[in-house]
Amino acid sequence: MPGFSGSRREADKRPTRKAELDRPGWREGSLPTPWACLREGPPATERPEVAPKTRESPRAPERPGAPPEPAGLLVVTDLDGTLLDETTYGFEAARPALAELRRRGIPVVLASSKTRAEMEPLSRRLGFRAPMIVENGGALLLPNGDEGYESVVFGLDAAVLAIALRAISREVGSPLAGFSSLTTAQVARLTGLGIGPAALARRRDYDEPFLLDDERLLARIQVSATKRGLRITRGGRFFHLTGNADKGTALRALLSRSAGTCPTPDTVGLGDAGNDLSLLQAVDRPILLPGKNGEIDTTLAATLPAAECAPLPGPAGWNAAILTVLAGGRLPSVSSSKQTRPARSTP
Repeated sequence: MPGFSGSRREADKRPTRKAELDRPGWREGSLPTPWACLREGPPATERPEVAPKTRESPRAPERPGAPPEPAGLLVVTDLDGTLLDETTYGFEAARPALAELRRRGIPVVLASSKTRAEMEPLSRRLGFRAPMIVENGGALLLPNGDEGYESVVFGLDAAVLAIALRAISREVGSPLAGFSSLTTAQVARLTGLGIGPAALARRRDYDEPFLLDDERLLARIQVSATKRGLRITRGGRFFHLTGNADKGTALRALLSRSAGTCPTPDTVGLGDAGNDLSLLQAVDRPILLPGKNGEIDTTLAATLPAAECAPLPGPAGWNAAILTVLAGGRLPSVSSSKQTRPARSTP
């Protein structure tokens, strides 16, 4: 399949578990040093995209004496509804900021509920080779220096989650349609993806997205999941059943690998939905993206009142936010903004 290899290298056949991060030899083994893997540029086979000239998107300052980016900056971003348009999944409006990040050598860690099969080719399209957080923190993918990735697993197997979701469904007395029970064509219709991308979205290892028609049942579903040691989070289109893992846990594990060996980076995180909360709580500078109605998710706003707000939804807002950060500026905070929207229910 273009952009994703179905045959995993030897390092990928046995995913590394969280406890192994601290093994002797983990830092000294075949993996690059933490910031070396973050600082790797685009894959050798890919040419960085050149930002097209546009009047709609602000550009990074080019005048002499423009403020440089903070030393050791690391950008961590959600995808759907944030870097990617939640309907078209495009990132055209973010190209100027992406090009400037590449020019300055600033790594971008993608953190999404998307699968590894989806995110590897997307990372190549974006022109970055850096760690990735997949399936809502189910696994952390670390570049292994051979155009492959080492998996550090935090989540539960998707087959276990699918069984648990069926049990929860019976317990609450309401059908819960999980990805594992849907056909590729059904996923394509629900997400607006083509058949090929929808097939990649169904290749899940650590997360079971599901539909909930009656949100009055949500509290009972959460109780049922909690007693099984599981979590329910809300994404853009779906709810997600996961193990005791999240994006923030995976990010902290990534940052801990550099402790004592590299300067701690200034972290900027961008997200738009409830399943981004742990990520936004784990960074130095959280930035919230509004929905297409122009409003910020109320759960994020209530929890992170000091967070900054991007001026626009999706890739256009992402572009403006990143260029503001690189220019040394700041965005309005949640507490000074009226942009709030009800918590909503993307893989």
